[in-house]
Amino acid sequence: MYRQFNASWLDNLTGNRLGKLGNVLSPTKARDFAVWAMETSDRIGSSFIWNSAYSKALAKL
Repeated sequence: MYRQFNASWLDNLTGNRLGKLGNVLSPTKARDFAVWAMETSDRIGSSFIWNSAYSKALAKL
């Protein structure tokens, strides 16, 4: 149902191109952050949509 998340760009964050920041970000931490960000935004978006639909239904009563 969902397209698999392509995290290859996250691997580039751990390279030497970012200097000191590259040493802080590991591939595991970057991927965990991406998963958290996507799940959180999905949860917030879903809650907003459901609450909007619920409020609209109550207004019609």
